[in-house]
Amino acid sequence: MKSKFKLNPRFLAEGGMVLALSSGLSMVKLFSAPYGGSVTAASMVPILLFSIFRGPKGGLLVAVLYGMLQFILGPIFLTPFQFLLDFPLAFGSLGLAGLVLSPHLWEDLNRVQQIVRLIGAVCLGIGGRLLCHYFAGVVFWGHYAPAGMSPWVYSLIYNGSYLSIEFLISVLVIWLLIPRFSDLIKRSRIE
Repeated sequence: MKSKFKLNPRFLAEGGMVLALSSGLSMVKLFSAPYGGSVTAASMVPILLFSIFRGPKGGLLVAVLYGMLQFILGPIFLTPFQFLLDFPLAFGSLGLAGLVLSPHLWEDLNRVQQIVRLIGAVCLGIGGRLLCHYFAGVVFWGHYAPAGMSPWVYSLIYNGSYLSIEFLISVLVIWLLIPRFSDLIKRSRIE
């Protein structure tokens, strides 16, 4: 089965709904870090699930657009390279979740394999985001590191602190959605 990336009205409508839902959830902040970044109400879950259902091409497109929306909603601009790392590339990485799991594989997996694949998809997406923010933190935000602390360590602690919580929230929400996941996959295969 090929990836479900077709730039048609259905894809545009689904992508728009996912962008709106993720953007709305990103405004519900459970914690905001002082120099950017926050723990939200599972704002990455819609993008991650969209990437799984529509494949990495469609997922990357929508995830990059999500990064651009995040910049519009809270612009932090130092240089073009910082902008690329912190917004389109970091949030665009969420689209990589479609590389680990796709709907046509779902029914061939047992329950444990399904959970492992879902966690792997979330891990790849959020891990890619962490990597981009990490390098931006080292290069552009390292001067905020406490005296005597390496910018490499500081960036990992800073970005890892809120993204690890986001990861746990995303895994928990997706795990709670697994019973509905199978129904959605069956419907998406029919359509």
